[in-house]
Amino acid sequence: MRHRHTSRTHVILPEEEFTITSNARAREAATRMFFQAAPRIGRRLDADGGRTPRNTLNSLYALFTIVRDQSRADPPPPNRGVPVTPVHWLTLRILTHGLRPFLAVWHPRLAAYEQAHPGHAPAEWEEYTAFAEALGEMRRSVRPYVDGLGRVAGLPDPGVHLRRFGVR
Repeated sequence: MRHRHTSRTHVILPEEEFTITSNARAREAATRMFFQAAPRIGRRLDADGGRTPRNTLNSLYALFTIVRDQSRADPPPPNRGVPVTPVHWLTLRILTHGLRPFLAVWHPRLAAYEQAHPGHAPAEWEEYTAFAEALGEMRRSVRPYVDGLGRVAGLPDPGVHLRRFGVR
């Protein structure tokens, strides 16, 4: 018999498909992480809105701090056959397979441009289009994991929120 405070969620990811059993604490953590990750990953590069490549990179980088703080507040259980909770696992996948590789490439490139061209508009950056394309690819690669967080959180349709935040 399942405890009344637990729920089962089916999650489909690129590498596998599984059912997660989560309690209220995991759902709360998943909700916090979903609503931190989704808008940052969906952040648009509209020059008139002040959302420049620099602001986008800073916002994405902030997720590392948010995840670290969440992990300190709700540490994963000791390794007894289950290395981390579903929320920890999903957020780690977002960071290690999406954000870290993206930031490792684009942060130094943008920093070099900013240093060589102080005061230039972001749209003048010769790699602006490539940056925007790589940002779109990173969004597509992490979308299933962010969606998984939404499902663990108990959102009926996480895709509605993801689309609202610009994650397609």
